[in-house]
Amino acid sequence: MFGLPKSEARLACSDNDFGGRGGSAQLDVHRIAIGRTVTTPRGTVSPPHFRHGFFRCLGGWILACLLVLPACAGTANPAAARVERVAPAGSFSADSLIVRERKIPILVFYSRPGCSWCEMVRSNYLIPLANDPAYAGRVLIREVALGREPDMLLTDFHGRTTTHNAFGKTRGIRLTPTLDFLNGQGMNLSEPIVGMRLPDFYGAQIERAIEEGITKLRGDTN
Repeated sequence: MFGLPKSEARLACSDNDFGGRGGSAQLDVHRIAIGRTVTTPRGTVSPPHFRHGFFRCLGGWILACLLVLPACAGTANPAAARVERVAPAGSFSADSLIVRERKIPILVFYSRPGCSWCEMVRSNYLIPLANDPAYAGRVLIREVALGREPDMLLTDFHGRTTTHNAFGKTRGIRLTPTLDFLNGQGMNLSEPIVGMRLPDFYGAQIERAIEEGITKLRGDTN
């Protein structure tokens, strides 16, 4: 009746489970619903097995939610993904809006195919820097590839379409690797780092140039 399981239907139809003798007692069934209550000559009774089953089910759902939600939260955060390469420059005009708002420098890395020193700077310094939580949101890193065929298109700081090679020529870049530290207008914030200097000091030079750029930008009203 009412789609109840057999055990609960029997509970609603018999007083034997409540200690009745010979079926002589008359049941007054007031309600059959969630949290079923049955009135008998001995008082009001709620089926214990229903209550226990309900709380077991509720506990299972809570445990499932606790296990699933942290996993979903971890996969939903794209910031947690590791940076595996230096982003190629595409639009310095768009990048300038970001650095002006955040008041951080753009680190421009000039590289060349087949340059082993460029690969060392990229792998040992720039990619680890991009993954360092201490520098999250403190520098924007872009790579300009010189001598690459076919050449790559690029939008400069003034919104003009150019190429990686032409941009490097305009900037007067002759040696690679070279690191430039620029503001949102494409002007130098510190001395460029030209060539691969002593490894023991190279990382410290990069960090010093970034901090110098941040100090200038955050002290500037522009």
